Amino acid sequence: MMAVKMKLVLPLLVVLLVSTDAKFPNLGQLFGKSPSKGMDVHSIAEKIISKLPFKLPVSLRKSEAESPGLDIAPSAKKLSPKFCASYDCPNFYEMKLNVTDYKLRCYPKSYSWVSTTVEGKNSRDAGQTAFWRLFRYIQGNNEEEMKIKMTVPVTMEIQPNSAESEESFCRKNFTMSFFIPFKHQKNAPSPSADNVHLTVVKPFCAYVKVYGGYSNIRKVKANYNALVKSLKRDGIVDDFRTDAIYSAGYDSPMKFFYRHNEVWLVSKKHSPALSVNKGEALEVDTL
Repeated sequence: MMAVKMKLVLPLLVVLLVSTDAKFPNLGQLFGKSPSKGMDVHSIAEKIISKLPFKLPVSLRKSEAESPGLDIAPSAKKLSPKFCASYDCPNFYEMKLNVTDYKLRCYPKSYSWVSTTVEGKNSRDAGQTAFWRLFRYIQGNNEEEMKIKMTVPVTMEIQPNSAESEESFCRKNFTMSFFIPFKHQKNAPSPSADNVHLTVVKPFCAYVKVYGGYSNIRKVKANYNALVKSLKRDGIVDDFRTDAIYSAGYDSPMKFFYRHNEVWLVSKKHSPALSVNKGEALEVDTL
């Protein structure tokens, strides 16, 4: 009886696989390990079908034109990098370097951001407080009661100390910023809250180190130290600011895999808009 059931189930399973044109991803890809080609179930199913003692109805077998599967090339019109996904993010270019553990990225235009500063709290509590202030702004807590789409990255300016522990690694002074969407860059509504303000960040370049997972102050410190070590290895000692570190996050908390985070160290040599006299890591005008 079991053998009869299997004879009936197997063809149905094959039909399902072919009609959906499925592909199974490699488990290593799913969990962020070294990528390899997935198992092409469609091809395997076609081979099994060719051995069956009967023919499947044509209506159950989709052509490639009808079912292109998962290998469709991304739209050529998509200009933002992959890690920005469908969100607006500021345009940039990256300079060619003979290294693989960091990048030199330049933002050649001035952009508007909305920012808030939290003092006297640890990094976790400050991050939560700052995020909800800015989130309320884009949800309509502004002079026009306008809802504004979420963007990336969410940046945090961190002021480092010379201490070694994670929390004493930086001062309890954090400034979080959301990028203003392109459609509102010239006319973003003013915040209703006194502790939220619009700023214009002028063109700058930064050394960037990328890391995955869910970010926290421990990971920021580790990647900051690794970036500084790499820069010194390459003879870059005096070309980055040491009074401010920027962390940048690009993902929703509900994204569990392939998360993208960055640490930025602003370049002196490659940042024409940098105002050294003001002692600011980025030249920022408050609106």
